[in-house]
Amino acid sequence: RHSTVENEKNAVCISNAVNDIILPETYGYASKAKLFELPSLSELYFVGKTKTAVFNYATQKWYRLSAGGLTDVFEAFGSVFTVKGEYIKRMTATERSASASYKTHYNELGSSSLKDIHFVNLTIEAGYVTAGSVKVYWPGESEVFSSEQYFEADQALHGNAVSVALPFYIPNVSGISVEFKCPSGKELKILGYGVTYDDKGVNNGL
Repeated sequence: RHSTVENEKNAVCISNAVNDIILPETYGYASKAKLFELPSLSELYFVGKTKTAVFNYATQKWYRLSAGGLTDVFEAFGSVFTVKGEYIKRMTATERSASASYKTHYNELGSSSLKDIHFVNLTIEAGYVTAGSVKVYWPGESEVFSSEQYFEADQALHGNAVSVALPFYIPNVSGISVEFKCPSGKELKILGYGVTYDDKGVNNGL
């Protein structure tokens, strides 16, 4: 199927998200995922078994649908329709403007000793409506715990790299995973992130 996604930056952006969202849906075989394109909307639909990842290559943004196994996606009468078996569904505006999120893999923090986390540090590029949240997950003895912090950037800083230090106090952990969220109607471009933690009284960072 023809795609108008042509440059290397887009290719990297797509491959990263496909690895995280689609490969778990297709047991590691990307060739088992279905791809549909709506050129008039600049959108690519990567369809897995239970989820669909949508990439808008004009805005460089992703959103995720909680619908998989689609057999077709098409546009008609100003709306987007999905087909699954004998059922045709018109996507609502809410579904097409859902919040974006990305969750990292579990990361060990250095050596085998336990750590006390104090901050998650972000470097973001400020826009006119930049806002989002960071949610940290860490394993307990019998369940996974989480904590979330919200942030926004002053629109006067538009176009500049901005450092954001989000306070978290998470004691006695060996590793974490981090989820970044951007609500509908906002924008978020993350240039990098790190974690500040104490290891046996010594301040360190990931």
